[in-house]
Amino acid sequence: MKKQLLSIILALLPMLAMADDFGYCGDNVTYTFVSSTGTLLINGSGKMYNFHSPSTVSWTSYRENIKEVIIYDGVTSIGWHAFSGCSSLSSITIPGSVTSIENYAFYDCFSIQKVIVPDIAAWCGINFGEDYSNPFMYAHHIYSDENTEITDLDIPVGVTNIKESVFSECSGLTSVTIPNSVTSIGWNAFFDCTGLQKVIVPDIAAWCGITFGDNPLSEAHHIFSDENTEITDLVIPDGVTSIVDDTFGWCSSLKSVTIPNSVTSIGSYAFHGCKGLTCITIPNSVKSIGTFAFSDCSSLTSAIIGNKVTSIGNYAFDSCKDLTSVTIGNSVTSIGQHAFSRCSGLKSIYSMIENVLTINQNTFGDATYNNAKLYVPIGKKATYQSTDGWKNFANIEEFDVTNIAAQYRSKDARIVDVYKLNGQRSDDVRRGVNIIRMSDGTTRKVVVK
Repeated sequence: MKKQLLSIILALLPMLAMADDFGYCGDNVTYTFVSSTGTLLINGSGKMYNFHSPSTVSWTSYRENIKEVIIYDGVTSIGWHAFSGCSSLSSITIPGSVTSIENYAFYDCFSIQKVIVPDIAAWCGINFGEDYSNPFMYAHHIYSDENTEITDLDIPVGVTNIKESVFSECSGLTSVTIPNSVTSIGWNAFFDCTGLQKVIVPDIAAWCGITFGDNPLSEAHHIFSDENTEITDLVIPDGVTSIVDDTFGWCSSLKSVTIPNSVTSIGSYAFHGCKGLTCITIPNSVKSIGTFAFSDCSSLTSAIIGNKVTSIGNYAFDSCKDLTSVTIGNSVTSIGQHAFSRCSGLKSIYSMIENVLTINQNTFGDATYNNAKLYVPIGKKATYQSTDGWKNFANIEEFDVTNIAAQYRSKDARIVDVYKLNGQRSDDVRRGVNIIRMSDGTTRKVVVK
């Protein structure tokens, strides 16, 4: 230990000659203050002390004169109240050795303009205290060195976790690239990064498996496959089995989504707030749709829910105000509360359910119950009319379309797409059940015998 302390002192000798103050702020951590430049140097190894209040911090008597803090590699923590009240502090350098920053470390450091982070991979793993521990709450700008601001953030390949709050309030960021090594993004990791415009995701399959506490798309709203290629027509790669919670939430630039038959579940908030999305076909492989999965997709006009889906979560399609047509597959055994509430534009609901289940009366909104038409399998009208929830529909009809031309041809609309009931696109209307999407945004179900 004596040799270690000696080496620290020898390294600092040139600076000590100009120093106004020198001491310990950890068992093996020293500080040096140079008043001529307002620079505080922190060097050594291991943790800084946790100070119980600002008045107990080693440099409290001149804290308002500190303009720059440089922490050297080897220091592993920034303690409680370490820089609390350093009102003139404008720049701090934090090395990759720091693994934790404690509460109130940067309280009232309202002059910080630069946080210099030489090691982004290490920064992604820092544990922050709950209050005033992240300097970005004041600085809003991250630098790789004294002169180079990071606006296009590349998370290094190999990083697996982006921890809680690590880039919170870093409004200077305009883009972030997430590699396929990342498996989790912590709570508030990109909170209030108001400058974000791009989230670059080179590997969509890997993105679909991330555990999200926070999704940068909630700030950026635009997803890219590379620097120059925005994804508007999203194709989920074949082999993906689950689209997890929050995966594409708030990605308002998406216009269409193709989901392969390998997907078995769509998580909560998976496409929430995708305001550009116009239609969705959920294939037969999917068994569950999570809560709020497609809520607030305000441009969505049609939704086709495949025949293997058994549960539709609470608020799954809530507030899809332009939704005009919904097709519900025949395996559904549970439809959550408010699943289709505030869908004021709904005109047609095609239910393929033969074993009619009870639904809550708030599953659909009053406007839908009063104005939309519920189409049900032949021979099931009386059952729907006597079942809680469904019986609220003022207009219930049985459907068995044999005259195709009369059903979908009009002078105002043309056929855009034909789908099988399992969600697969078909080249023409075939015998059996056909889902036909029209150019006016409506969706028709046509049965050919």
